[in-house]
Amino acid sequence: MTPLVPPYKILRRIADGSSGTVYEAEHPTLERHVALKVLHRHVRENPEVLSRFANEARLMARLEHPHVVRVHHVELGGDSPFIAMELVQGESLDQRLARAGPLGFDEVFEVAQQVLSVLESAHAQSIIHRDLKPANLMLDAAHERPFTRVVDFGIAQLLTAQLAPDGQQPGTAAYMSPEQVSGEALDARSDLYSLACVLFELLTGRPPFVSTQPVHVLSAHLFREPPTLSERGVTHVPRAFESVLRRALSKPRDARFASAAEMRAALHAMKTDGHARDVDLRSVAHEFVAVEVDAPSVKLMLDGAPEALHHELREALMRVGAREAQEGEVAGVALVAADSNTRALDRCASARAEDPSRLVLLCGTDDDLTFIAHAIGRGAFDFVALPLDPIDLGRRAVRALRAVQEGTG
Repeated sequence: MTPLVPPYKILRRIADGSSGTVYEAEHPTLERHVALKVLHRHVRENPEVLSRFANEARLMARLEHPHVVRVHHVELGGDSPFIAMELVQGESLDQRLARAGPLGFDEVFEVAQQVLSVLESAHAQSIIHRDLKPANLMLDAAHERPFTRVVDFGIAQLLTAQLAPDGQQPGTAAYMSPEQVSGEALDARSDLYSLACVLFELLTGRPPFVSTQPVHVLSAHLFREPPTLSERGVTHVPRAFESVLRRALSKPRDARFASAAEMRAALHAMKTDGHARDVDLRSVAHEFVAVEVDAPSVKLMLDGAPEALHHELREALMRVGAREAQEGEVAGVALVAADSNTRALDRCASARAEDPSRLVLLCGTDDDLTFIAHAIGRGAFDFVALPLDPIDLGRRAVRALRAVQEGTG
């Protein structure tokens, strides 16, 4: 049933969301067409939803930016709370992907620069978006070149705002930063991670991590290295661009760009330096390890793990220039695997008990976040997801070995 939202006359439905529907509507006196976001009837009595709705209107009104839709009118009382916004003629980026597939590099580059300019402005006002995704980005048909408009700040938040008591944070699994998955406080760098996921999808047709099970996607954000563009069949992209993308997709926040301005400057620099080589980042981990680590040893603690896994783990260690520690040899890193999660946790604890300064890489399936959380509580340095990805294990082993050398474990 079409809601009544005087003085507006609803013309057609544009899109449906979890908490509201967007319509094209006309203000009869002003003769102005707007996008009218109206809360669903079944959530109008929910104080949290109403508060979030009001927050969205406030934050969008604060952001006067050419790539953010303007807010004309807000009504939070009555039977149909609504936000009247500038009507953008065009299609969302997820609609564009569904209709025509991945975008060309030049288009993606324009989208990246434009959204980063929005984030730069938002972050300067202590606003983090928290839900960047193709569905929230519109391509404005009024412009010949790609012109992106950010249309939804539904769960945006001031940096000074407090998290919910349970620490949970809303968002969309495919684009959530590792710290958002784990319920930590967010900052500007979280938006950069989400944007990198969006840009990856615009180039390849899929976000970095895909699964029918959301828990697998969330776990991948925490523990798996993203695939390269070439692994997704995209080869004609400047190598420098993928370097920018992978830096923004770093698991630790400190390894990402410090700000949207810094990331935008990096993109501008790679666009103007004239280098546009095809990407080939499938290098084996030992190519950047051997120089830094001199024949390091790793203690294998494989309690009941299948023999095939024993072999895979040893092979993966050899590829990064490491070797299995001999009996009685002191090793600052232990690689733990077992035939069950419970036993793996016990082995993790025993490895730490033998040497409290030892770093533990714990192997296990990545579909049990409770197990992973307990592993972290037991002092695991890193989690290696099974089935084993040798290159992924190599990177994690390198990280641990380097931490032991530098005494930062």
